[in-house]
Amino acid sequence: MLVTAEQLLSRNGKPVDLSAEHRVTGKSDAVKSEVQRVTDAGGWIEDGRVCDLIAVSRAFGGPLLQAHLVSTSWQRNLSKRAYEFLILATDGLWDVLSSKEAVKIARDAFQKQRSPEDIAGLLTERAYRKYSSDNVAVVVVDLGGPPGGWKASKPTGGLRGLFQ
Repeated sequence: MLVTAEQLLSRNGKPVDLSAEHRVTGKSDAVKSEVQRVTDAGGWIEDGRVCDLIAVSRAFGGPLLQAHLVSTSWQRNLSKRAYEFLILATDGLWDVLSSKEAVKIARDAFQKQRSPEDIAGLLTERAYRKYSSDNVAVVVVDLGGPPGGWKASKPTGGLRGLFQ
C-alpha cells in the first residue's frame, strides 16, 4: 500500500501549507526538484508517474519503489502563533480542493460548532462530490480556533427552519 498526505494549518482563516505537492507533473520549481530527485535515484517519469507506476513522488509502504520514493516530507519549524486548526489529508482531497477552499469549508463548519470529526466527513464528502478519482482520507485537528475560541457565526438572514 502506498500512502501520501499533505497538511495545512489555518491562521486567521488563511491557509498555511506545511507540505508541498508530491507530484512529478507540472511546471513549478517543486515539481522540477522532485523529478530531478527521482531521476538522480535511478528512477524515471513516464506518463506522469514515477517508474510508470505511481503519480506521487513521496510515499511510504511501497517496497517495489523504495529506491525511487522517499517517505520524508519537507519540514518546516513553526513558532507559536494563533493557528486555528490542522487538516491532514491524502491527495484524493487535494486533487479536487484547493487549500483555500478546504480552510473555508472547515472554518465555516467550526463556526457552526461542528466537531473535527464532522468536518473531516464534510471535506471527504465534498471531494467525492467533486469526483475525486483517488482515495480520500482526512483528519482535522482543532487547535483552539482564533483568539477567543470558536464563536458561532451569525445567521445571514432568511429562513432558519420551522422549529427553531
